Amino acid sequence: MNNNEQDEQVIRQEMIIDPTTALSLPIEDADLVSVISEKINLYTQEMKKKKIEERRKENRDFWKGNQLDLSKLDLRYQVPYIDNIIYDDLETRIALAAGRMPDIIATPASDEDQAIKNAKDIEDFLEFRLNSSMTKRLMKDALRNYHLDFISVIKCRWDKNKGENGDFVFELVRANRIGFDHTATIPHDGFTADNCDLIFEWIEEPLAVVLNKFPKSKDKLLAQLGGSQSINAKRMVSKIRYKECWFRWYSNSGELMYGTCWMYGSIVLDKVKNPYWDWDGETKIEADETGQYQSNKVYKNYLDQPRMPYIFATYQNLGDSIIDDTTPVEQAIPLQKISNKRGAQITELADRVAPRYTFNGSVMSKEEARRVDPKDPSESIWLDQATPDADIRKGMMVTQSAPPPPILYQDQVGLRNRIDSKFSTHGTTRGETQTQESGISKQISREGDLTVADDMSDIVVERIIFEMASWALQFVKMFYDKPHMIRFTGKDGEVLHREITQDHIEDGLIVEIKASSVDKQTRRSDAMNLVQAQSIDPLTLFEDLDVDNPRERTRRLLAFQTGANDGYSGYMEEIGETPDATGGEEEATMPPEQAQQDIQMLMSGQPVQPTATPSDSYVQVFAEFIQSPDFDAQSPEAKQAIQQYILQLQELVNQKVGGDNGQTPVSQPAQIPQAAPV
Repeated sequence: MNNNEQDEQVIRQEMIIDPTTALSLPIEDADLVSVISEKINLYTQEMKKKKIEERRKENRDFWKGNQLDLSKLDLRYQVPYIDNIIYDDLETRIALAAGRMPDIIATPASDEDQAIKNAKDIEDFLEFRLNSSMTKRLMKDALRNYHLDFISVIKCRWDKNKGENGDFVFELVRANRIGFDHTATIPHDGFTADNCDLIFEWIEEPLAVVLNKFPKSKDKLLAQLGGSQSINAKRMVSKIRYKECWFRWYSNSGELMYGTCWMYGSIVLDKVKNPYWDWDGETKIEADETGQYQSNKVYKNYLDQPRMPYIFATYQNLGDSIIDDTTPVEQAIPLQKISNKRGAQITELADRVAPRYTFNGSVMSKEEARRVDPKDPSESIWLDQATPDADIRKGMMVTQSAPPPPILYQDQVGLRNRIDSKFSTHGTTRGETQTQESGISKQISREGDLTVADDMSDIVVERIIFEMASWALQFVKMFYDKPHMIRFTGKDGEVLHREITQDHIEDGLIVEIKASSVDKQTRRSDAMNLVQAQSIDPLTLFEDLDVDNPRERTRRLLAFQTGANDGYSGYMEEIGETPDATGGEEEATMPPEQAQQDIQMLMSGQPVQPTATPSDSYVQVFAEFIQSPDFDAQSPEAKQAIQQYILQLQELVNQKVGGDNGQTPVSQPAQIPQAAPV
């Protein structure tokens, strides 16, 4: 044994093993309950003082259209008039801000090839997870909740039951189910929850789930609920409400601790250190520059400090609280009330303009007057008692009220413009035709609206995506000890695969968020203007128009215009494509490497669709797998998914064999394996 090996052995023998777990939290339950309960009471008092619940309810009612007290209307003669301008403007404002999802840029930890590849994989991974349609829906809901509830909260959570090896999720938390210490504020730098000492969330779950999550507190919880003898099957599936609390705690010696606890009433169901932070680390023994072995602690953290897994969306805040002081919805409600009133006045006055018949009782009896039908245009009226020189108007005449004065219409238009200004969503921005405005006026109005949308995108959307990306990398660094497979379509229509593990997150990797300052509509308009000036090439045009497969579209366009001649080949070389010698395309097939990835995705419950004709080697991989013990060990759901996929492959091959409209069929189709039914 050489000296280096002896040093390594000594170091391993001298390592001290902590008998407590890394997540142990040395705080007495009574102290924890007392402090947290006091902070929750102070938060509740502050919310009542600001009348937050009443203001939230009014905001939500006006967005939904519940804007009138029908008990105060005589519905026999009055029409409940509502023109919900708030709904129109808010949904347009949200669409503008959420539609500008920022780009995610990963900077490698070093200039080494592997570091650069890891950064590119992480960039693709984050783009796939955070720029998906699901994230855009989450963003729209978050922005809507912010405008109605003065705050929007997204929770970052690790779900061990998601997929085969668990995965992270982002979910929206209802505003009435979350609270925090009333002195918390939003920092201008860092994460939005960094200035909180406490965040608590009300969780509703079936009693059976709660007892399974917190087995150590099962007896205390059952005793609180009336004893185990009172718990039946119905009670086990009914939900109970308990608190999940994330907090910062200072020990008597001034040590800062980040903890999490779950409470039901005065019972602490469980308490641990922040579970989304690697407190223990991993000891690695490595040789230094002199060849001597040293033991180093390596922590699997991407974040620079433990954090509470919540993201707050705020925009119009004076800095006194996390909750915003007002929103455009609240500011527009008084104007919406007057607009509804003006609309009702115009409607009622317009109804009175309808002509009415007036009868003279000395000339026409009531019975004769009842027979007159004012709606019949062919109606004729005969007055028996009239003399030749009598004035017919003394027997009957048509009266008509004055129409609504123009000032009401002008006031109504002005109110709509004022509400539009609150949201920065004028008619031109919504796509409405404004005939009374000049082209320059429309452009100025739209540019002003887009400036506000850009500001909201920068201040709110960009920051949320940055925090989501940072939390995603923290979860990857901590929990992706087994590979997680993603499969997505590239910009040019190619199918890409990435296998992500915690090793991709190297120390020094930086992720930045870059918001787009130009919306898609503006970029498309500029592209079409450049087409008119013949100052744009086809590839750039298709990229600016944001169409699928821009390179493929460029190839087809040039092939249609010029054919496979020298000019076409030269242009394809410029954009990084090389046509084959015949000017045609090679038929795409699925290689055997893709088969292994597809099998892994099918076993983990992810959907897979054939992307091309399966090659013989691709099919062989599936044949070997379904005949192996690994296939027999899969769950019935996984087996069914694999069998369904094999049927899709068989159908694809059959279509190829049959040809298309008399074209030459595939000469030797791949033989698709058949698995035994589940």
